[in-house]
Amino acid sequence: MAYRGKPSKACQRCRERKLRCDLRKECSSCLRVGAQCSGYRDTEALRIADQTQSVQSKVLGRKAGKAKASPVVGPAFEHLHLPVDIGAQARGFFTACYIADLNRAWYFMVPHLQKGNLPEHLALCLDAVSLAFLHQRTQSTSARDLGFRKYANALRMTNCALQNTDPTQVSATLGASLLLDLFEKVMNPEASNHKAKRAHLDGALALVKVKGLDSFRTEADKRMLFRVVMNAVVTSMSRKDPVDPEIPRILTHVGTCGGTEDWSCPFEHLMFEMSDLVSGSSRGTLPTKESIQKCKELDRKFSELPVPGESKGTNFSDIRKRSPIGGETDAGYSNGKNLGRWVMTRSMMRILLCEEIVASSTGPHTNDADVETSRNTITDAIEDIGSFAMAIAGRGLSISNKIKIEPGREKPHILTVDHFVDLTFLVFGLCIAAWAPHCPQETRDWNLKHLGYIADYYGIRDAETFRQYLLKGGKKLSPWDVYSIMGDHSFVL
Repeated sequence: MAYRGKPSKACQRCRERKLRCDLRKECSSCLRVGAQCSGYRDTEALRIADQTQSVQSKVLGRKAGKAKASPVVGPAFEHLHLPVDIGAQARGFFTACYIADLNRAWYFMVPHLQKGNLPEHLALCLDAVSLAFLHQRTQSTSARDLGFRKYANALRMTNCALQNTDPTQVSATLGASLLLDLFEKVMNPEASNHKAKRAHLDGALALVKVKGLDSFRTEADKRMLFRVVMNAVVTSMSRKDPVDPEIPRILTHVGTCGGTEDWSCPFEHLMFEMSDLVSGSSRGTLPTKESIQKCKELDRKFSELPVPGESKGTNFSDIRKRSPIGGETDAGYSNGKNLGRWVMTRSMMRILLCEEIVASSTGPHTNDADVETSRNTITDAIEDIGSFAMAIAGRGLSISNKIKIEPGREKPHILTVDHFVDLTFLVFGLCIAAWAPHCPQETRDWNLKHLGYIADYYGIRDAETFRQYLLKGGKKLSPWDVYSIMGDHSFVL
């Protein structure tokens, strides 16, 4: 409220025209022209007036740099949000998860993105993969259909780019081949045609052979070649095929892994050995006794791998004690992303090797000591996965058994991209642990319960799918099948 002084008693017409009013009910000025007179006013009722709205308008007008504020009329403005293109959403999500911010498995794409003008075939491949990735995570039919259309155009444009002799386009074309390979693996994880599944990977290897390793010299090129190596090794291991002879040469050219994480290099060499071992065992070219011995030797090498982010000589069992299953701290997991991949990959390899030892130790090859040691190793590897699960829970993911899910919750918890990548690692690891034939029943129940929490609270569809499969006693679904169905080729261990 504000005092506005003594008001005039004149009628409305006299005030507006600034005439002298005789202060009657019908003043002479109005009668003279035949106008309707409003009569004089009661000044006592006009001394106090509510000027709140006017004052607010003036203040807001000054803040906006306006010379004169007008009174606020009508309802306040509503904030309207324009719809975002689904392709832009998909590319932004894929970029945040696997290129620029978190996992960085496709970090070699950054130089191409920074140029601002991607080659058309590479841009189409990136859009197709991003839409496939969005569909895989959200089951969006719009993303799926648009992704297939982009993929068809990308194939045509990439075939045209292969005819281009410009040496500056070799890197972009190799990147396009890798993206097309990822699209096939994400959109058709259960495809039975093995040759079709690895057609783009074989094309990438052929391109490297034709153009020569000397065509790939930049840091981004080396990262890309390392990606080719990882794709080839994982594909070979999942299909129990020997590694392409060109792969060791490529890795030698890459040298120090082109700036990739230090832990990846020793892992890669061990995975070469394991791929050859698995291939020889499945084809019957490796005697059982020799196979068991190689499995034991490889398991020893995996157990001695250096822990990323820790001082040299640190044993992982010491780190695990800082964050045991059921604990409330993640003190041993300060380097979360690299250590998470390290834990899951190391644990899976050791479980696979030791399960092979137990399965092969029958008849004349029975060795009770080896079987007992292998079973203990399997238990330790599963404990490693459980410790990492509790570490993630300590970083803010409400999946531990001390967290109660809200009853009747209709919508899943909204994930940050950081948490999403954590959960991707975690679901994969929990599935591996629960799959292991020699996993203790109590530990398997613990893993299945946490898969249920992740599915219910975070809306991760794959977690519930694998949980139901494992509850029914499914053992034919190997860790590599889980890896493929989840679309985790996007980060390749």
